[in-house]
Amino acid sequence: TCLERMELIGVDGRNLLAVRVNALAAPGVLAELADKGPFEIDLMFPDEVTLVDIASGAVHERSSQHSLSLDPYAGLFLEVRR
Repeated sequence: TCLERMELIGVDGRNLLAVRVNALAAPGVLAELADKGPFEIDLMFPDEVTLVDIASGAVHERSSQHSLSLDPYAGLFLEVRR
């Protein structure tokens, strides 16, 4: 079980980042994590970026390090503005 991140380019040219718990081979572990609820993760970038949560529309201030809440089932889908 680990965190998986995937960088994508949207059809509209936006830089996107998906972060999820990769526990397909261990559904019990995923269920245990989900029972504990969302947890904090730190995302670090070489330069300052603004992150926009695609699901909620929340804009996270420009920084090279972001602490975000990750739901084990839903994951995070972010726009990365450089």
